[in-house]
Amino acid sequence: MILGSVIQQPYERLDYDFDYSDFIPNDGLSHIEESPLDVNVRPSGLVVTPVLIEDHRVKLWISGGTAGVDYTVELTVTTSNGRIKQDELIVSIVDY
Repeated sequence: MILGSVIQQPYERLDYDFDYSDFIPNDGLSHIEESPLDVNVRPSGLVVTPVLIEDHRVKLWISGGTAGVDYTVELTVTTSNGRIKQDELIVSIVDY
């Protein structure tokens, strides 16, 4: 599922939070696929650092990228009970 899209400049380093409490009300996130706490980014060139905040929240720190390029950040979470959810965030890099 596409969680949304954001616009960012190439020199910015911003954070985005994702709350999975509705998806896992009686469960917790056990890990994020692509160890350790990593995500899949297409195309390459965007720096994404994921952090597991709590049992149900993930924060992505995003920086870099090339102006004029739209990046897809794919986040796969797995719960303690084995549920797997995959989401995407579209990051558009614009140099104003």
